Amino acid sequence: MHSGKSRIAIACTTYNHEKYIARAIESFLMQQVSEPFEIHICDDASTDNTQAIITAYQKKYPHIIKANLLRKNLWQKGYAISKYVLFPAISAEYVALCEGDDYFTDPLKLQKQVDFLDQHKEYAICFHPVKVIHDNGKKAEIFPDFPDIVQRNSFTLSDLLIKNFIQTNSCMYRWRFNAVDTPQKLIPDAMLPCDHWWHLLHAEKGKIGKLNEIMSVYNRHKNGIWTMNEDNDPTWYFNNAILHINFCLEVEKKYKNVHYSDLKKNLAMNLFIVSLEHQRYEFIAELKKYPELMQYALEMLKKINPDQDMGKLIKFILTKA
Repeated sequence: MHSGKSRIAIACTTYNHEKYIARAIESFLMQQVSEPFEIHICDDASTDNTQAIITAYQKKYPHIIKANLLRKNLWQKGYAISKYVLFPAISAEYVALCEGDDYFTDPLKLQKQVDFLDQHKEYAICFHPVKVIHDNGKKAEIFPDFPDIVQRNSFTLSDLLIKNFIQTNSCMYRWRFNAVDTPQKLIPDAMLPCDHWWHLLHAEKGKIGKLNEIMSVYNRHKNGIWTMNEDNDPTWYFNNAILHINFCLEVEKKYKNVHYSDLKKNLAMNLFIVSLEHQRYEFIAELKKYPELMQYALEMLKKINPDQDMGKLIKFILTKA
């Protein structure tokens, strides 16, 4: 552990992580690095005790921990704290990511990734497998477990456009953001998953390297965005489906990539059906902003209910929405 200005930084976002944040910070502080590093933590106006815990650590390690504790929640207004607050505050050469409910397990994690990037200038990202722990009793697993990813150690932007195989708390970037390439300019608003987009941006600048060591834990709990998706929770669609559709559209626009075409259609169809079942017509109104996806959802509804008078139902839906 070191203090002072550094070319190495850890970037951490938090929201209502009082059960987890101390463990995360301790895992940052235990890092054994041969030079100073900084810990940047940004909390999006937590309503629990998260900010108090962060403040206590910051007072104890003022030269290492840089905290920005927001009073009003930006995410609820459609803005990501990483884009507007956290990332603009970081000017390090190498940046490792970890959300406040995850943590590092290897005290040499940062040093190993710095060494790799120092020795391989053609690489822009270094990542590793992580242990995934579930709070619902499900057996722990390792991510990524895709055979094509497990068997390789070097990847490109093209690979990352097919699927996201980099868990957030496993990666270190050769930081590309600066006064010209700002986060505000390069990161769109209102989309998920944000981390996949960050990976893509950095992969534009070089190759992606994998270290075959498990050096962190990804904690999947009931309040996590993607855990709700696994459980097929209707609330997930109400909160996140449009954001995920926006991600697909942004990838198609920027990278001329249509790999996520089926995903966005399925998201639209599921949001449409869930909204209809729960009489949440405001979300169907949101879908009307995407005519192609709305048409697809209506066509699928006809297939699901072939015996129903679809003309009257669709007219009713569109009137409500």
